[in-house]
Amino acid sequence: MKVSEQDIQRDSIFIFEEDDSIKGFYHFRAVGEEAELVWLFIKPASIGKGIGKSLWQHLMNTIKGMHIQEFIIKSDPHAEEFYLRLGAKRIGLAKSTVNEHLQLPLLKYKIE
Repeated sequence: MKVSEQDIQRDSIFIFEEDDSIKGFYHFRAVGEEAELVWLFIKPASIGKGIGKSLWQHLMNTIKGMHIQEFIIKSDPHAEEFYLRLGAKRIGLAKSTVNEHLQLPLLKYKIE
């Protein structure tokens, strides 16, 4: 996982920091009609402490003014349930860019 300088200049990226330590972050990209949650990552030791939900709420507030109707998420298989609880729907599978043998849940989230 790498966020480039170009990503930082072009996309919405937010870091959750606590006690001078990064606990998680999200990376959201919107280009024209296409929008994608590229990353929503929580350090394993910080999972279950509400950081994911805080990052999601921040993301929802960030994209309010962007006139985005929906976006896709290529979910880690272990995070799919998190996104489904938030209202995302599974629309298929996507190939992993990290592991050619892994299929990732492909989700869509519609903004209401």
